[in-house]
Amino acid sequence: MRKTLQLISPLLFALYFIPSIANSQEENSRDKEFHLDEVYDINSNGKIDLNSNDAKVYIIGSNRNNVHVKIDRVVETIGWIWGDKGFDVIVESRNGNLYISDKEWGNWGIAGYVREEYVIKIEAPHSVALSIRGDDDDYSISAINGDIRMELDDGDVDLDNCLGSSYYFDIDDGDISMKGGSGELTVKLDDGDIEIYDARFTSVEAYLDDGDMGIETSVVNNGYYRFEIDDGSLDVAGRGGPGDDSRGGRAYPPAGAHRW
Repeated sequence: MRKTLQLISPLLFALYFIPSIANSQEENSRDKEFHLDEVYDINSNGKIDLNSNDAKVYIIGSNRNNVHVKIDRVVETIGWIWGDKGFDVIVESRNGNLYISDKEWGNWGIAGYVREEYVIKIEAPHSVALSIRGDDDDYSISAINGDIRMELDDGDVDLDNCLGSSYYFDIDDGDISMKGGSGELTVKLDDGDIEIYDARFTSVEAYLDDGDMGIETSVVNNGYYRFEIDDGSLDVAGRGGPGDDSRGGRAYPPAGAHRW
């Protein structure tokens, strides 16, 4: 028996597949926008735990006694899109703390253009602490007086008028700008710069690889100040004499208006 192989013309191919692509695009349209605007309980000394990706994050401290969270994510597409992709944000109050985490699943096939605008705005009591993990996010944080811990990949941080006593930054490929701050500071920075003004740290440990650091802080006689910079520069402007390590050693390098 002879079998016949039939070739489909480009026009018939397009007529066959375009409706399915269009239907897929219509099905996915529900995933292109996400909006949340809610108020959540938190203890006055509670913690906000945030885990996000590809967002612009604004966190502001105020005299309120709860947390206002506003999240807007809009994805604009031009062209054809097929496949299935979803997005959601989980917000939970547990044991006096607030946990915020986004999740994304599935895959899109895209022939065209995609633009995403993802903004997280959080207004919280001044006294809360922050624990933040992010990938490709930018942060603006002001008037938060609790401890701040940030572990980021490819993200920039701007802090203003935060009066906590403990700051921890572990950032790969990002910059930090900080005005104010006191207590203990630990910085681990790979491929990024950090600038700190008008601070009053009693302890500083900074480890930079391929980055520059400028810090203006008062120093105390029993403080500890250690800087290790590989392939970068360090500017320290201090008020007072070199700090003494509480374990008997001296600050390294000695603090006080020097450049290494």
